[in-house]
Amino acid sequence: MNKNNNESKYQKKWFFLDNVYLFLLIIGGVALIIRLAFLHTEIPLHSDDFLYFRNAVDMTLGETEIFYRTSNSGWPGFLSIVFSAFQSTNFMDYMALQRYVSILLSVITIIPVYLLGKQFFAKQYALLGAAIFVLEPRIIQNSLFGITEPLYILTIVFALVFLLKNTNKFACLSFALIGLATLIRFEGIILLPAFSIVYFLYQKDRKKKIPLYFCLILIFVIILLPTSVLRMQENYDDGFAGKIIGHIQHEAYSEGGEYVGITSLIVSGIENLSKFLALSMVSYLILFVPLGIMLLIKNNRKQDKALLIIGFFLLIPAVYSYALASDSRYLFSLYPLFSIAAIYTIKKIFERFHREKILSVLIISSFIVISVYYLDLKDVDVEHELESYDMAGLITSLGIFNTDRVEGIYLYGSESGYLKLVKLNQINEFPVNTSEYYPAGPSLIRATFNTMNEYMEHAKISDVTHLILDGGDMAPKLFNDVFYEKEKYSFLTEEFNSKDHGYNYLVKIYRIDFKEFDRIKIEN
Repeated sequence: MNKNNNESKYQKKWFFLDNVYLFLLIIGGVALIIRLAFLHTEIPLHSDDFLYFRNAVDMTLGETEIFYRTSNSGWPGFLSIVFSAFQSTNFMDYMALQRYVSILLSVITIIPVYLLGKQFFAKQYALLGAAIFVLEPRIIQNSLFGITEPLYILTIVFALVFLLKNTNKFACLSFALIGLATLIRFEGIILLPAFSIVYFLYQKDRKKKIPLYFCLILIFVIILLPTSVLRMQENYDDGFAGKIIGHIQHEAYSEGGEYVGITSLIVSGIENLSKFLALSMVSYLILFVPLGIMLLIKNNRKQDKALLIIGFFLLIPAVYSYALASDSRYLFSLYPLFSIAAIYTIKKIFERFHREKILSVLIISSFIVISVYYLDLKDVDVEHELESYDMAGLITSLGIFNTDRVEGIYLYGSESGYLKLVKLNQINEFPVNTSEYYPAGPSLIRATFNTMNEYMEHAKISDVTHLILDGGDMAPKLFNDVFYEKEKYSFLTEEFNSKDHGYNYLVKIYRIDFKEFDRIKIEN
């Protein structure tokens, strides 16, 4: 009798304890509404998302060999299945569909994050963990782009949930999923040693599990081997470990051909990782995650150790990525783990104040408000993007470039990607093969040098004929000097100024006169 009274009293504290599916549905619905509110399907894909779009469309049209020729082909492969069931003659509809699929996958991830939370806490805390993840503003923002992370995160969280179930059947599913995750993003290969360590961590008699472990490795290899072999036949690169090694070897040399060294890359990667790790906390995560990680480290349970091991191995490809580029999305695969860490802090707060119902409402409401505020602050400037898209069409129509040869350098931000959409916009019947509309416009050649003389020598070799500049903060100082003080450079002839065509976004195009440059160089 006392046990029933205590249970009834306990349930009253948690208004959603007996309504798990309803709570997931409500939070998932709120997360979906927020995503749709900040979605802009009128802006075409024009960056990495456009590459995945092209590959997905080609696979839909039967060119399945694309899957084996390119890395990270799991996402366009998945998209091609969706595209094949979709009917439209407008390429913008397919681009919108790509974004909708990405959003849906991001919201669905609330389910495995909840199941993962149940491995650590009672279900009411697991529900809060799911809310922390699905309402996180950077996760929401990333889901709007139509790129790899939502499917990748969904796959690895399910894989971790199955691994922690600690049964032979679920272990097989887990290793199969990390194989699929590696097809989605090649960094997923780092999960093999991580999951292997966690697998043996859960075994009492480890020697008896070695034969099964080899079967798990075989499952992983079977998934990747066909793709890896075909890629090596095409590119002499398996698209996984070979891609990582190739990037590191390439970046170990400066643009002048001097050996910089692997150590400097690692140091740079760690520095950028530390910076972006701190920046990733600048939302409601900073209130809960740091303390939660400390509490997680103090615990000695197997699942806590497993989470720390997985988190550590996920940081390794982040170091590699941050050695080459700067983007907060390299840490997004850690966010489900951050959600679990945050719950340790929330649990401590609840145990101290004993106001679970009020605090739950307050915390979730705060998550929603902070996310909406952040997303509004970081929202896309739709007018600017559409103007850039329209300008790309104008630049191409003016015939400044001979599009049959390599020319041009674009240092005016992501807007340059719109030049690649010009031919696609002229196609009346879609879908069509990529070769019908891509490549379009001059090739994008990016390089950074300290002096104009160094750059001009590079430009000759690379067949660069034009500079397209906007004087933005992201451009190297050397080219901003050209943009604002062009009179210093008599070998550059202005051929386009967006101001002359009524645009608010100021872009200038200069043709390089190498004969004049050589003359000035000789005189000096």
